[in-house]
Amino acid sequence: MKDLIVNISSGKQKVRRSNHFINAEDRKTLTPLAQKVLLYFFTVVDRSKPEDMVTFDIKDLYGIKKLNRSHYVNVDKACRLLSESSLKFTTGEPGKHFKGKYIPIFSEVNIDGCMVSFEFNQKFSKLLTPSDNYTDYMFQNINEMRSTFSMRVYELLKQGVGRYKTREFTVVELKKLLAIDGKPTYNRFAMLKNRVLDVACREITEKSDLNATWEISKKVKRTVVAVKFHMELKDQTLELDTVRQDITSNVSFESQAEIEEEPKTTQASINFGGSNLNATIVPPQNDFDDKVEKLKLRLEEIGVSKATIAAAVKKYRTFPTWKIWPEVNAVRMAVKDGNKFPNKHTLRKFILGEE
Repeated sequence: MKDLIVNISSGKQKVRRSNHFINAEDRKTLTPLAQKVLLYFFTVVDRSKPEDMVTFDIKDLYGIKKLNRSHYVNVDKACRLLSESSLKFTTGEPGKHFKGKYIPIFSEVNIDGCMVSFEFNQKFSKLLTPSDNYTDYMFQNINEMRSTFSMRVYELLKQGVGRYKTREFTVVELKKLLAIDGKPTYNRFAMLKNRVLDVACREITEKSDLNATWEISKKVKRTVVAVKFHMELKDQTLELDTVRQDITSNVSFESQAEIEEEPKTTQASINFGGSNLNATIVPPQNDFDDKVEKLKLRLEEIGVSKATIAAAVKKYRTFPTWKIWPEVNAVRMAVKDGNKFPNKHTLRKFILGEE
């Protein structure tokens, strides 16, 4: 079994995907975590034996040694979505010798404790065998993206880098590629702009090896019918070669809710009276006060009692490096996803140090 944690944290793994696969229409919108798990399989699968089962440890995926229930719930949800995922390949137009083919991606998905195993569908595995018609990129280029749409648009743009500077899609075509053509939410172009186009181009530019922008390329009366993306490769000397260590924030969160971070601290060695002393340098007081206020607000939103909030604030001020934010974020995500655990009661026990 391949060591997934080493591969992800090194950021050196290359994703190679058939262009037929990239240009196929997704039939189900995946969560960001499910999309990353899917893409990562393209870095670990043996292309000479694509039908073999690939296995990984959930702890390796998250990059931590101890899991809580929310980790298992999120991975289970991602696996369920992947097991139901298929691709649609079409030619022609409906009513004009239209042809469509639907291919499930996986034939089997197994979860056994903290181990997850995937087996690609035999027909789909043919798309994984060596071919001249493919697009490849470093996994790290999508690893920090929080939107599934950003990852999909990145691949579509990456196909053309080095050959052309723009890529144009009709609105109908783009919606099909992103599996949102049947969602009424995106009937209004303003929603497509705000939730897909703007987010995708911002994340691609900020987190990958490409610069990306978009513009309206065609209107019929007042209706937008086509958009054009502009893409260019960033300076190669600045391309993402560095090792990404913080994979917990990069991989594990499938919710797009705001994730609060702990205040950054710095370890320093100070020479005092001829002896070296280790010290922790905390952020400026104004920044820390803002974090304290935000902690109070988040705990109130979760429904924690005033007495527990007071205890949390006191402990946080006394120990600025206290690992409270991962616990708060886990509860917020559970609430957002409709999960019963973790909850405000487990959070209260953590704050008060109860078993």
